[in-house]
Amino acid sequence: MTTTVFTLTQAYASEQNGNIPHIPPVRVFSTESGAYDYLVVFAKNRILDAFQDCLRDTLEGEGYDIEELNTDEGLIEQFDHFIDHKSNVDIVNLLVEFEGGDFNFDISEHPTQSLVEMLESADLVEVNGIKFPSFTIDLNDEESAFSCETIMPNYTVKEFTIGYTALTDAVWNSSTKYWFVTDGHESYHVRTFNLVQQ
Repeated sequence: MTTTVFTLTQAYASEQNGNIPHIPPVRVFSTESGAYDYLVVFAKNRILDAFQDCLRDTLEGEGYDIEELNTDEGLIEQFDHFIDHKSNVDIVNLLVEFEGGDFNFDISEHPTQSLVEMLESADLVEVNGIKFPSFTIDLNDEESAFSCETIMPNYTVKEFTIGYTALTDAVWNSSTKYWFVTDGHESYHVRTFNLVQQ
């Protein structure tokens, strides 16, 4: 089983009070560049060689055995170990490093539908430790663009909503290079969506 790592990297700014809003269940991390969150998607038979090479170099630089990184299984195992033993900020910084490479997924250059298809075609989506067997985005829902269905620990099926406004309503600000979105209560500047696959 190969692993697809899908990162959704955003910078938020509230127009009303300047605070970074808390949007559960996605984790938000503070870094020098602002606030970041990410989604980890596990999928089969999708490998992006460029990211695989960069990840291998990163793990080797962290002291991991290069022999353990020469197979897909070994690389995934070591990457899982890296995630388990690193702080949240370290993990986000690692993912953000790829922003300038071939892994950049900027919705100013790609149709929103591509992002939808990538998420919905994933076998499993994990958000903040919660695994979603299905992941859908309703582009017609102005209140919430992301809707997830998940099996919780008590095995009851619940629907989760991640409170981002619909991406189709975003307005591109060419001077700031940010997307401006609002859900009617808070306003955010959304910078870049990054897609990283291994």
